[in-house]
Amino acid sequence: MSHYPVYLWQDIDAEPETPKFGETFLKSDYPLTPEEVEARTREYVRGSLGPNKNRFDEGKIVVHQVWDASSYAQKLGIFKPHSHLDDAIRNQCLHSRIRGSEKHKMTASDMMYSVTQFLRQHDLPLCSLHLTSWQYDGVLDILNGITGKKNAVVLADWVARFGKTLAALVAFIESGKDRMVITSYVQTVATSFRDEIGRYLQFANCDFIDSSDDDYLLQIKKAEALGHKPITYVSLCPGSKRNKRLDAIFQPTISNFVVVDEADYGSHTVAQVRPLMTTIKRNPDNAVLLMTGTNADRAASEWKVTHYSNYTYTDLLHIKHKARG
Repeated sequence: MSHYPVYLWQDIDAEPETPKFGETFLKSDYPLTPEEVEARTREYVRGSLGPNKNRFDEGKIVVHQVWDASSYAQKLGIFKPHSHLDDAIRNQCLHSRIRGSEKHKMTASDMMYSVTQFLRQHDLPLCSLHLTSWQYDGVLDILNGITGKKNAVVLADWVARFGKTLAALVAFIESGKDRMVITSYVQTVATSFRDEIGRYLQFANCDFIDSSDDDYLLQIKKAEALGHKPITYVSLCPGSKRNKRLDAIFQPTISNFVVVDEADYGSHTVAQVRPLMTTIKRNPDNAVLLMTGTNADRAASEWKVTHYSNYTYTDLLHIKHKARG
């Protein structure tokens, strides 16, 4: 069974950022798993670079995402090699194409999100998420800290490259809470969560919602009407609408899994924390996860932490060494 994937890659040294959106047709005598489709597409991208393969091997050419768009190609009646499936998709959801190329003057993150949202409407197969051993342990640690407890506040003091975003998302799925609310003073946090939600099978029934959208409350209701879990981002940056958004999102009858990401940067100040704490207290079944990898004391300075989880770089090295036997 053949597959028709599209892909997005970027030369990280290129200025300005101009990711490439392309296609390949994979012939196979049997159905490939999403992981196999991704692996073979990455091999194709590497081979397409010709004498620049070394840049791929050095990590300077980054394949951001691979989508198996076979179902959409079949719907269009173009399920065959060189049918320009990439153009059919880009014309629907991308913009700012550089004339004469497959590159765009867009951020890779925005392109990934736009393509994923479009293809999810057309039976997009998603990869299955496999946690690292420390992410798995971190999820269990979070769940132990919130399950059956009122007003739970977990401080996750986890080193950089731990994979905090994925661990937090899995913990939410397993927590049984009605909704997830992501807050931060750092705007790029929203993009990190948004991109991971659209990438994996485990989050297929989750909808990312940005509360800066005028219709964010309607989006939350629509998601729940479909049986989906809404994951809503609320910026903690000062603004006339911030407190109104918090008031609208946190209701006494709804349990929330609340993530304060980069909790030691801006989010720790009284002006940002107090309005959030006030609305969270409306329901003692709300659970809070403070995530940081730099200054745990500052991140927790305004919170009554009920559970502490810590992983250092040395811990990760030890886990890796133990796994190798």
